[in-house]
Amino acid sequence: MLLGIREGNDGMGNNAEEIKTATQLFDNIVIQCFQDQVIECIDAILSVNDIALDLYFKTLKPLDFTDIDIVNEEIIEEETGYELSSDEDMSEEEEENVLGSLAETGVKMSDDYVFVDEIDAEDDIDNEDWANYLINEKKSTLSKLKGFIGLQDEVTSKNNGSAYSDLDSKNGLYKIRYKYAIGSTKSSSSQRLFCRNMMQWTGRGLVWRIEDIDKASREGVNKQLGHNGNSYDLFKFKGGVYCRHIWKKVLYRLRANTEESENLKDYKTVRKIPPTYNKNPRGSKQAAKPPVRMPNQGAYPI
Repeated sequence: MLLGIREGNDGMGNNAEEIKTATQLFDNIVIQCFQDQVIECIDAILSVNDIALDLYFKTLKPLDFTDIDIVNEEIIEEETGYELSSDEDMSEEEEENVLGSLAETGVKMSDDYVFVDEIDAEDDIDNEDWANYLINEKKSTLSKLKGFIGLQDEVTSKNNGSAYSDLDSKNGLYKIRYKYAIGSTKSSSSQRLFCRNMMQWTGRGLVWRIEDIDKASREGVNKQLGHNGNSYDLFKFKGGVYCRHIWKKVLYRLRANTEESENLKDYKTVRKIPPTYNKNPRGSKQAAKPPVRMPNQGAYPI
């Protein structure tokens, strides 16, 4: 039937609706299953190299044969490969409307700070225990002087990641930021403009303070997704119902005053801190859980 040939003596088939239905069925129960497995494996490989991309198969399926309940440009592109939208970046006005202050507060950490580790925001690891286990402070007078100079730079610089956060160490030895990342390889029916641009910025190395994310929530970023006009928690619900993204917590150390702990190598193998270092576990489990894996897939309960 997929080839237009009927069984038996009925000759050539010409029922387009039957062919369309058979095509959709075959695609849903056979083809997409294999595609999901391939994407899941590629995502795992990329994640090891700190790369997060929104992967999907660009198919040869005709647009008329696509089973889409809510048709928009992003769904059509992902389901059929038929490009309707431009790849150009958003204008400043569009960024402000879609992303709010996140468009201004996202920064790429300067060379003064060295990446140490990243974990899901839901991991029950105390921030201070996490940092102290993986980072050692240098004791030399020269390193302390360089550290002091670096702390003074925080007063005048906001665009190199040095702005203070309540999650940072009081002495400036480490900083904690958040990045937007893929949290589920489960297929999504669409990718919202918010998520698409946040993932592009993640690819460029941009991160945010928890204060920046909370500010965007108060400003009303994604407020149209809130239930009955209620305030919207961007840290908790990210891109809304069916969203497959999460916030990841990223740890940086001050290059001048610190060095990697001897514990880091073993930690990267087991991804676990001994109980003696984990005295006060805390975290935001919802922040690191994509809405597609939440109850009702992130929809407000009826």
